[in-house]
Amino acid sequence: MKILTQKEEAYCLAYADEDSPTYKKKGASALAAGYPEPSAGQTATKLHRRSKVVDRITEIENAQYAEKYGVSKGTQLKEVIELRDKAINAGNFSAANAANDQINKYVGLYGYDVQAQKEQEELDETGRQSLERYEHFRHLEMLNPDLFKKLEEDLANRGSGITPEKHRIIKERITEQVNVDLSMSRGK
Repeated sequence: MKILTQKEEAYCLAYADEDSPTYKKKGASALAAGYPEPSAGQTATKLHRRSKVVDRITEIENAQYAEKYGVSKGTQLKEVIELRDKAINAGNFSAANAANDQINKYVGLYGYDVQAQKEQEELDETGRQSLERYEHFRHLEMLNPDLFKKLEEDLANRGSGITPEKHRIIKERITEQVNVDLSMSRGK
């Protein structure tokens, strides 16, 4: 296993301790480990990107589960294999396949990573929202090219003094124009 700094180790212990008020709380765990308050949350997020930290947290949690519940990954894997074998012998192949999926995830054949899956889902959602906005703007451009051009100009100047009030007014105008254009196109 890769060597952690004293602060990283303290963070892992604070984060993984089920009996602690810092349990599964990134910012609180970082503070408890001695990281400075203003950036504790950001530091914790960075720590969770390091495989050595995530591996150590998993190791601590597994040890706690084994001690507290008499459960370890090894015993769990053995039980799932036994259940799979029983399902095969009973002819229940869907249960056997489900057990195989769990076994394959455990041994890493699927490359299953919960954090990576969450990050991918967030990226997918962000991309979907961006595409919807793009399609809306392209639709607006077709309905009213002059208004679209004005919107593009105002958005380009966003960093140079456009107030939230002006953005609200622009948004209202666009909404009004789109509604008028849509009602006219339906009335034709």
